[in-house]
Amino acid sequence: MAEEKNDMEENSTEIKINVEACPTINTEICGNITETDENKANLQLKITSELISDSEGLAHNGFIYSAGAYVAQVAINKKNTCVIGSRTSFFAPAKIGDIISFEATAKFDNSKKREVLVKAYIREVCVFEGIFYVLVTDEHILKMQKSELAKYQSKKQE
Repeated sequence: MAEEKNDMEENSTEIKINVEACPTINTEICGNITETDENKANLQLKITSELISDSEGLAHNGFIYSAGAYVAQVAINKKNTCVIGSRTSFFAPAKIGDIISFEATAKFDNSKKREVLVKAYIREVCVFEGIFYVLVTDEHILKMQKSELAKYQSKKQE
């Protein structure tokens, strides 16, 4: 048993990936980033018992969507990103034990509103595809909202 563990440790290489988007996200339910490059990101999501929706072991589509949104933000990989829209399609179901591989490619590099194409596969079968619209801001979206609300309140009092 100890020999097996040592073999696994030698064969596993920990990859250090600098992810700025969604720094405190729960990767157990959104998947693990496996690779990043400029305007690209890959993610793997293992369907565990926490992600299933029925006694047959069917994965809930919301977790697949969430993984797609997360990898879209990581493809841009900026600190302040927010998904503001999407068009998605599910082509096949996922079940407990499946590993879904996501690939994201971002367009419009210098724009505040970015479009990211995300495709997800179980082995060679495409199970999900989406276009995510991601807003990139200079400050956190909630701070911007609070600031705008304060401006509105001060104008209202005038």
